[in-house]
Amino acid sequence: MNVRVIRPFGPFEIDAGGARFSTAIEASDADALLCEWAPHPDLLTFGGPSAWFTAEPRTNARIGVLAHADQRGFLTLLRPEQLLHHAHDDPRFRVPHMTHATPEPSRYSGAREPVAATVVSNYGGPIRNRGPDVRLRNAFATAPGVALFGRRTKWKHYRARGLSWPHLPRGFRGAVEDFTREKVDLLARFHTAICLENTYEPLYFSEKFVDGVRAGCVPVYRAHPTVRDGVLAGARWIDPQDHGLDVRRTLDAALSTDREAVAERNLAWLESEAVRRTSERAVWSRIAEALRHQGSGRQESLRDGLRHRGSSRVETPVDPR
Repeated sequence: MNVRVIRPFGPFEIDAGGARFSTAIEASDADALLCEWAPHPDLLTFGGPSAWFTAEPRTNARIGVLAHADQRGFLTLLRPEQLLHHAHDDPRFRVPHMTHATPEPSRYSGAREPVAATVVSNYGGPIRNRGPDVRLRNAFATAPGVALFGRRTKWKHYRARGLSWPHLPRGFRGAVEDFTREKVDLLARFHTAICLENTYEPLYFSEKFVDGVRAGCVPVYRAHPTVRDGVLAGARWIDPQDHGLDVRRTLDAALSTDREAVAERNLAWLESEAVRRTSERAVWSRIAEALRHQGSGRQESLRDGLRHRGSSRVETPVDPR
């Protein structure tokens, strides 16, 4: 199956699940169409299976799919099976967030600073747009003693309160631009990794926890029950909910935890089938499967329609006139 991919991130190609996904495939040569992250008008006109895959949050309208007017409009035009995401009502079209390409742990083996660190690309925009989950994440990222890394161009405009002066948080240690290569080795220099999501919602689980585990850190993570009892089964972490969402109490608990024991347990969890299903290749294979489900459903509907029309012709009485 040749799948034409439309995405805003540049050229892309991967073979997974018996399908070739590529931005180089022309519409005339495509068996299916997949829009990644953002929808495209071709979704409404393509003749075969087509879908929009977004790993963005579903219930946090400030930072998720509903934050974009054009995306809200598309949601009213697409059939349910054309939207692939982590919490789809139909399990056949439920696709997890990608968390890694390979689960390789960090190669760093030097001394670790006995503090917590986090890598956060931005502070979440204007204060009016920050929901409670982003505010909690920021409270941990800017707490005294926490080593914060991210995009300097974003964090230099950070305001803790509405009337405060924009400035880099005191704990900002340096810029990170390549979040796929630098991040894990950077976190591996610290005892604890703050891995909080931008949103707290059912089945939402991104790369943040996995990166902390690959770095061999004690993860600080707020787990939704569907995540705690699902993909995180068998893992260990420090949950702010167990400490009243109090930043200082949570960090003290994490920094007093045996890091090596946690790392050993979590490295075993990293090899689990639940984590494997969130790998890049597994996610694209899942998308291929969902597109095939969509295509087979269309064929079945067409066959049912033809059978219905045929039976109507047989059962219709002949007009004797």
